[in-house]
Amino acid sequence: MNSQSIPYRVLLTVLGIPFTVNAQSWQFVPPKLVIGIIVALIAKTGSSVFERVGWGIVYGLLLVTLLCLHILGHILASKMTSPPMSEARITPVLIQTLYPDDANTLGWAHLIRSLGGPIMTILLGLISLAAWTMLGNHLLLFFALANFAIALIVLLPLPSVDGEVIWREVGKWAKSRMQR
Repeated sequence: MNSQSIPYRVLLTVLGIPFTVNAQSWQFVPPKLVIGIIVALIAKTGSSVFERVGWGIVYGLLLVTLLCLHILGHILASKMTSPPMSEARITPVLIQTLYPDDANTLGWAHLIRSLGGPIMTILLGLISLAAWTMLGNHLLLFFALANFAIALIVLLPLPSVDGEVIWREVGKWAKSRMQR
């Protein structure tokens, strides 16, 4: 049985958009905790292993938070288009942004909705980096760098990330300009 056949239920609603989960959605969190622990084990060399694992768990929770804030960027951007997002589905691997009647949506709406997440992520990275330069807290530096890393990844022209849609729509726009 795959995760699509297990029913999804609403976990919470943000700005009218339900975040939905199923019995397998919990699997979304552990890989982020593992990434956080690996980063802490490498970066916090002056601390004990126990402390580094503790900070790694915090880093992992910050990763989950930044991914949810990334989706908030998509929600906000989708409110400027038609149709707006209908659901943020937490799967074992990622948070899917779902839209009703997407086949009839104009290209610029796809572009705006896809840019919302990366723009939010880059802004959070810049704000966190500025705060780190003033306060010097390692959590702020991690949050800033993690936001920049996520922004870079999601802007790649790969399936299932924002870059796939962004580069497809920019390519269509460029092609239409060249044909004029």
